[in-house]
Amino acid sequence: MQTRSASQVVSSNPTRARGGLRSRLWRNGIRVAGILGAVLAVQGATAEEAHAQAVASFDVVADNSAPTVDDQVTITVTARDATNAPIPNFSDPANPIDLAAIVSATVRYTSGSVAVTDALDGTAVIDAGEGFDGAGQATFIVTNTVPEGPIAITVTLGAVVGSTNVSGTDITWSAGALVDFDVAVDVDPQTAGLQSVITLTARDLFGNAIGNFSDPVNPIAIDADSATPVYADVGGFDVNELVPGGGDAQIDAGVSFDA
Repeated sequence: MQTRSASQVVSSNPTRARGGLRSRLWRNGIRVAGILGAVLAVQGATAEEAHAQAVASFDVVADNSAPTVDDQVTITVTARDATNAPIPNFSDPANPIDLAAIVSATVRYTSGSVAVTDALDGTAVIDAGEGFDGAGQATFIVTNTVPEGPIAITVTLGAVVGSTNVSGTDITWSAGALVDFDVAVDVDPQTAGLQSVITLTARDLFGNAIGNFSDPVNPIAIDADSATPVYADVGGFDVNELVPGGGDAQIDAGVSFDA
Protein backbone atom coordinates (compact mmCIF):
# COMPACT_ATOMS: atom_id res chain seq x y z
CA MET A 1 0.00 0.00 0.00
CA GLN A 2 1.36 3.40 -0.99
CA THR A 3 1.62 5.97 1.72
CA ARG A 4 0.96 9.65 0.83
CA SER A 5 1.53 12.74 2.84
CA ALA A 6 -1.27 15.06 3.79
CA SER A 7 0.02 17.61 1.28
CA GLN A 8 -0.14 15.08 -1.48
CA VAL A 9 -3.73 14.24 -0.62
CA VAL A 10 -4.73 17.85 -0.93
CA SER A 11 -2.81 18.45 -4.13
CA SER A 12 -4.13 15.35 -5.82
CA ASN A 13 -7.75 16.45 -5.11
CA PRO A 14 -7.66 20.18 -5.81
CA THR A 15 -11.31 20.55 -6.74
CA ARG A 16 -12.59 18.76 -3.72
CA ALA A 17 -10.23 20.60 -1.42
CA ARG A 18 -11.12 24.01 -2.78
CA GLY A 19 -14.81 23.20 -2.85
CA GLY A 20 -14.77 22.06 0.74
CA LEU A 21 -12.95 25.22 1.78
CA ARG A 22 -15.37 27.43 -0.12
CA SER A 23 -18.27 25.55 1.40
CA ARG A 24 -16.97 26.10 4.88
CA LEU A 25 -16.29 29.80 4.24
CA TRP A 26 -19.67 30.24 2.65
CA ARG A 27 -21.43 28.62 5.58
CA ASN A 28 -19.34 30.55 8.09
CA GLY A 29 -19.89 33.76 6.16
CA ILE A 30 -23.64 33.36 6.37
CA ARG A 31 -23.41 32.58 10.04
CA VAL A 32 -21.20 35.57 10.79
CA ALA A 33 -23.39 37.89 8.74
CA GLY A 34 -26.43 36.62 10.58
CA ILE A 35 -24.84 37.32 13.94
CA LEU A 36 -23.72 40.80 12.89
CA GLY A 37 -27.17 41.54 11.49
CA ALA A 38 -28.78 40.57 14.76
CA VAL A 39 -26.37 42.75 16.74
CA LEU A 40 -26.97 45.73 14.44
CA ALA A 41 -30.72 45.23 14.69
CA VAL A 42 -30.56 45.28 18.48
CA GLN A 43 -28.32 48.32 18.43
CA GLY A 44 -30.66 50.08 16.02
CA ALA A 45 -33.69 49.36 18.17
CA THR A 46 -32.04 50.81 21.27
CA ALA A 47 -29.97 53.60 19.74
CA GLU A 48 -32.27 56.38 20.92
CA GLU A 49 -32.50 54.88 24.39
CA ALA A 50 -28.73 54.47 24.63
CA HIS A 51 -28.25 58.04 23.42
CA ALA A 52 -30.63 59.36 26.07
CA GLN A 53 -28.92 57.35 28.79
CA ALA A 54 -25.51 58.72 27.76
CA VAL A 55 -26.16 62.00 29.60
CA ALA A 56 -24.19 62.15 32.85
CA SER A 57 -24.74 65.79 33.87
CA PHE A 58 -26.45 69.05 32.96
CA ASP A 59 -24.89 72.51 33.11
CA VAL A 60 -27.62 75.05 33.92
CA VAL A 61 -26.81 78.75 33.53
CA ALA A 62 -29.04 81.85 33.82
CA ASP A 63 -28.04 84.82 31.68
CA ASN A 64 -29.19 87.30 34.37
CA SER A 65 -28.98 86.63 38.11
CA ALA A 66 -30.47 89.96 39.18
CA PRO A 67 -33.47 90.74 36.96
CA THR A 68 -36.56 92.74 37.79
CA VAL A 69 -40.03 91.28 37.44
CA ASP A 70 -40.24 93.09 34.11
CA ASP A 71 -37.39 90.99 32.68
CA GLN A 72 -37.13 87.64 30.93
CA VAL A 73 -34.26 85.36 31.95
CA THR A 74 -32.84 82.85 29.48
CA ILE A 75 -31.69 79.53 30.91
CA THR A 76 -29.12 77.57 28.90
CA VAL A 77 -28.82 73.82 29.54
CA THR A 78 -25.85 71.80 28.28
CA ALA A 79 -26.09 68.00 28.26
CA ARG A 80 -22.74 66.33 29.01
CA ASP A 81 -21.52 62.74 28.92
CA ALA A 82 -19.38 60.89 31.45
CA THR A 83 -16.23 62.57 30.11
CA ASN A 84 -17.85 66.00 30.56
CA ALA A 85 -18.05 66.49 26.80
CA PRO A 86 -21.22 68.09 25.35
CA ILE A 87 -23.60 65.63 23.68
CA PRO A 88 -24.48 66.97 20.21
CA ASN A 89 -28.20 66.83 19.38
CA PHE A 90 -29.04 65.20 22.70
CA SER A 91 -32.68 64.14 23.17
CA ASP A 92 -34.74 61.64 25.09
CA PRO A 93 -37.61 60.40 22.91
CA ALA A 94 -39.45 58.79 25.79
CA ASN A 95 -39.03 60.98 28.87
CA PRO A 96 -39.68 64.68 29.48
CA ILE A 97 -37.00 66.64 31.34
CA ASP A 98 -38.30 68.09 34.62
CA LEU A 99 -37.79 71.77 35.46
CA ALA A 100 -38.33 73.31 38.90
CA ALA A 101 -37.79 76.60 40.73
CA ILE A 102 -36.42 75.98 44.24
CA VAL A 103 -38.44 77.24 46.02
CA SER A 104 -41.04 79.31 44.17
CA ALA A 105 -44.57 78.73 42.92
CA THR A 106 -44.67 81.92 40.84
CA VAL A 107 -41.84 81.29 38.36
CA ARG A 108 -43.23 80.79 34.87
CA TYR A 109 -41.62 79.02 31.90
CA THR A 110 -41.69 79.81 28.18
CA SER A 111 -40.33 77.79 25.27
CA GLY A 112 -36.96 78.77 23.88
CA SER A 113 -35.01 76.53 21.52
CA VAL A 114 -36.99 73.60 22.97
CA ALA A 115 -40.71 73.29 23.68
CA VAL A 116 -41.64 73.66 27.34
CA THR A 117 -44.94 72.80 29.06
CA ASP A 118 -45.57 74.95 32.15
CA ALA A 119 -47.47 73.42 35.09
CA LEU A 120 -48.12 76.95 36.48
CA ASP A 121 -46.91 75.95 39.93
CA GLY A 122 -43.21 76.72 39.66
CA THR A 123 -42.48 73.55 37.70
CA ALA A 124 -42.47 72.58 34.02
CA VAL A 125 -41.07 70.02 31.60
CA ILE A 126 -39.04 70.09 28.42
CA ASP A 127 -41.25 67.91 26.25
CA ALA A 128 -40.07 64.38 25.45
CA GLY A 129 -38.21 64.15 22.16
CA GLU A 130 -37.15 67.80 22.09
CA GLY A 131 -33.65 68.00 20.60
CA PHE A 132 -30.72 69.98 21.91
CA ASP A 133 -28.54 71.69 19.28
CA GLY A 134 -25.26 70.57 17.77
CA ALA A 135 -23.37 71.99 20.75
CA GLY A 136 -25.47 69.92 23.15
CA GLN A 137 -27.40 72.97 24.34
CA ALA A 138 -31.03 73.96 24.78
CA THR A 139 -32.64 77.16 26.06
CA PHE A 140 -35.89 78.16 27.73
CA ILE A 141 -37.14 81.34 29.40
CA VAL A 142 -38.25 82.03 32.97
CA THR A 143 -40.13 85.01 34.39
CA ASN A 144 -41.55 85.96 37.77
CA THR A 145 -44.13 88.44 39.03
CA VAL A 146 -42.85 88.43 42.62
CA PRO A 147 -39.64 89.99 43.96
CA GLU A 148 -37.88 87.05 45.60
CA GLY A 149 -34.70 85.05 45.64
CA PRO A 150 -32.25 83.60 45.35
CA ILE A 151 -34.16 80.98 43.37
CA ALA A 152 -32.40 77.94 41.88
CA ILE A 153 -33.64 76.53 38.57
CA THR A 154 -33.12 72.77 38.40
CA VAL A 155 -33.12 70.42 35.39
CA THR A 156 -33.73 66.72 36.09
CA LEU A 157 -33.77 63.59 33.94
CA GLY A 158 -33.91 60.41 36.01
CA ALA A 159 -30.96 60.52 38.41
CA VAL A 160 -29.22 63.32 36.53
CA VAL A 161 -29.76 66.76 38.08
CA GLY A 162 -28.35 70.15 37.08
CA SER A 163 -28.91 73.50 38.79
CA THR A 164 -28.15 77.20 38.51
CA ASN A 165 -26.86 76.84 42.06
CA VAL A 166 -23.88 74.86 40.75
CA SER A 167 -23.09 77.49 38.11
CA GLY A 168 -23.49 80.31 40.63
CA THR A 169 -26.37 81.88 38.69
CA ASP A 170 -29.33 81.51 41.05
CA ILE A 171 -31.86 84.26 40.35
CA THR A 172 -33.00 87.06 42.65
CA TRP A 173 -35.89 89.09 41.25
CA SER A 174 -36.52 92.68 42.35
CA ALA A 175 -39.53 94.91 41.79
CA GLY A 176 -40.05 96.42 38.36
CA ALA A 177 -40.41 99.96 37.07
CA LEU A 178 -42.84 102.44 38.66
CA VAL A 179 -46.38 102.19 37.35
CA ASP A 180 -48.44 103.89 40.07
CA PHE A 181 -48.67 104.94 43.70
CA ASP A 182 -50.93 103.46 46.31
CA VAL A 183 -52.24 106.29 48.50
CA ALA A 184 -53.41 105.42 52.02
CA VAL A 185 -54.81 107.71 54.72
CA ASP A 186 -54.51 106.73 58.37
CA VAL A 187 -57.82 108.38 59.32
CA ASP A 188 -60.92 108.20 57.17
CA PRO A 189 -63.10 110.17 57.35
CA GLN A 190 -60.89 113.01 58.43
CA THR A 191 -61.81 115.61 61.01
CA ALA A 192 -61.21 119.27 60.24
CA GLY A 193 -58.31 120.67 62.18
CA LEU A 194 -56.77 117.26 62.97
CA GLN A 195 -53.67 115.87 61.33
CA SER A 196 -53.82 112.91 58.96
CA VAL A 197 -50.86 110.92 57.72
CA ILE A 198 -50.84 110.01 54.05
CA THR A 199 -48.65 107.08 53.01
CA LEU A 200 -47.48 106.67 49.43
CA THR A 201 -46.32 103.28 48.16
CA ALA A 202 -44.51 103.14 44.84
CA ARG A 203 -45.71 100.08 42.89
CA ASP A 204 -44.70 98.19 39.76
CA LEU A 205 -46.88 96.58 37.08
CA PHE A 206 -47.72 93.64 39.34
CA GLY A 207 -48.54 95.74 42.41
CA ASN A 208 -45.25 95.02 44.16
CA ALA A 209 -43.89 97.74 46.41
CA ILE A 210 -40.70 99.26 45.02
CA GLY A 211 -38.32 99.48 47.94
CA ASN A 212 -36.04 102.54 48.10
CA PHE A 213 -37.83 104.09 45.15
CA SER A 214 -36.39 107.43 44.07
CA ASP A 215 -36.59 109.63 41.00
CA PRO A 216 -33.51 111.84 40.90
CA VAL A 217 -34.96 114.09 38.19
CA ASN A 218 -38.71 114.45 38.60
CA PRO A 219 -40.61 115.67 41.66
CA ILE A 220 -43.77 113.83 42.72
CA ALA A 221 -46.82 116.04 42.31
CA ILE A 222 -49.56 116.05 44.94
CA ASP A 223 -52.90 117.34 43.73
CA ALA A 224 -55.70 117.87 46.24
CA ASP A 225 -59.34 118.44 45.30
CA SER A 226 -59.48 121.07 48.02
CA ALA A 227 -57.52 124.28 48.43
CA THR A 228 -57.44 124.00 52.20
CA PRO A 229 -54.94 121.19 52.97
CA VAL A 230 -51.73 122.21 54.68
CA TYR A 231 -48.76 119.90 54.14
CA ALA A 232 -45.99 119.05 56.55
CA ASP A 233 -42.88 116.93 56.17
CA VAL A 234 -43.10 113.46 57.69
CA GLY A 235 -40.28 110.93 57.96
CA GLY A 236 -37.71 113.13 56.25
CA PHE A 237 -39.79 113.80 53.16
CA ASP A 238 -39.43 117.31 51.86
CA VAL A 239 -42.98 118.28 50.88
CA ASN A 240 -43.43 121.75 49.47
CA GLU A 241 -46.65 123.58 48.75
CA LEU A 242 -46.58 124.92 45.24
CA VAL A 243 -48.86 127.85 46.09
CA PRO A 244 -49.57 128.56 49.76
CA GLY A 245 -53.19 127.73 50.43
CA GLY A 246 -53.61 126.32 46.92
CA GLY A 247 -53.97 122.68 47.94
CA ASP A 248 -51.21 121.40 45.64
CA ALA A 249 -47.71 120.34 46.63
CA GLN A 250 -44.79 118.21 45.54
CA ILE A 251 -42.24 115.82 46.97
CA ASP A 252 -38.87 117.00 45.74
CA ALA A 253 -36.91 115.02 43.17
CA GLY A 254 -34.33 112.63 44.63
CA VAL A 255 -36.25 111.86 47.80
CA SER A 256 -35.94 108.14 48.60
CA PHE A 257 -38.80 105.96 49.79
CA ASP A 258 -38.03 103.41 52.48
CA ALA A 259 -37.24 99.77 51.87
